[in-house]
Amino acid sequence: QIRTAVALVKTGSMVIKDRPATMFFPFNALVVQLLLAFAFILLFLFLQTAPLTIEHFQGVANAATAASSYASNIEAYDSSINDGGAAGIEAAANNAFTFKIGLYLYVLFGFLWTIESVNNLGWTTMSGSVSHWFFFRNSIKTKIPLMRSLYRAARYHLGTIVFGSFIVAVIQLIRIILMALDHYTKKQQKA
Repeated sequence: QIRTAVALVKTGSMVIKDRPATMFFPFNALVVQLLLAFAFILLFLFLQTAPLTIEHFQGVANAATAASSYASNIEAYDSSINDGGAAGIEAAANNAFTFKIGLYLYVLFGFLWTIESVNNLGWTTMSGSVSHWFFFRNSIKTKIPLMRSLYRAARYHLGTIVFGSFIVAVIQLIRIILMALDHYTKKQQKA
């Protein structure tokens, strides 16, 4: 086992010697992931401040259109709330809360899926570059092996990468939901 480990370290150091950019390639994926995380954090903050309801995505059933004035939109909103009375206001608040939770879960799932896709594309690119070096180092030379590997991964393997990332993102989302349920039901669990 020690001989195998020594052989792996020697081979790995030869890859780094022949293709030194391989050491720095993971930082590219890290930068992309940090930019995506920043964008999704901004999106969550904007969603938190937006008074979103289901009507924003369904279209309002009454006369609120792009051509109507602000006053007519407010009148339509007031009349729809007044029709239901206090129960209508409470139901609208509950629907808005449930809708926002669903919207947050949707955006969180998109974030997990995107981050995992970027991560897996980076790993596939590095793996392709190293395997190209291992099998073709003496016969086929290339000036930009990581870019060629990125092209191959994006052209031939992107569907598999995205599908695998989808499965991982679904599992991560389920884990997050279960951890949140566990956190918010601590008192009931102790009783």
